[in-house]
Amino acid sequence: MNNRHMLQHVKDRISSEKEALKKQIAFLEDLESALEMVEDLQRKVPDIHGLAKLIDRVDQIGRDVDMMKLRRGEPIAPPPPPMLVSTSPVARVGGKRGPKSRLDGHARLLLSMLSKAPGVYTVEDITEMLSMGKPAAIRIIRRAAELDPDHVKITTGSRRKIFVHYHPEGVRDIHDNIDQVKLELMEMASGMR
Repeated sequence: MNNRHMLQHVKDRISSEKEALKKQIAFLEDLESALEMVEDLQRKVPDIHGLAKLIDRVDQIGRDVDMMKLRRGEPIAPPPPPMLVSTSPVARVGGKRGPKSRLDGHARLLLSMLSKAPGVYTVEDITEMLSMGKPAAIRIIRRAAELDPDHVKITTGSRRKIFVHYHPEGVRDIHDNIDQVKLELMEMASGMR
């Protein structure tokens, strides 16, 4: 009886080991097919970084064309809505021009954009519109206000929030201390460098 019991125990153990091996083989086969699917997806999906660089380059070329049109005095297309603007930095204008004339060029581009869609903007809106960092956008806003003081006014709201007003008929009716706003803008721009 002992032999029979031992023999049955060995048979049970062998069958349980077979089942465990079958499960392991099935798992490994599933893992292998999953890896094959990942390889297929990698071949089918384009390079995301390359696509992002291409989109940024197209945006840069569009801004360069707008700058060239602006220099020639030609009208430019209105800017896309803020949520569709790329987050790439605005292209630097090359050549022998100094930083002041680059700043003037960006300020004129901003003025042209604002003239197409007059209204009140926050610094964050303009930062997004220009696809630049906040310090650079603040410098451009300040320069735009200096270039066109009849149409551009900078004001502050609660919690030092800065607003840029552009009105085609003029901004004489907006009441705020412009010198205080300029000082705060200067502090903010110098503090973020």
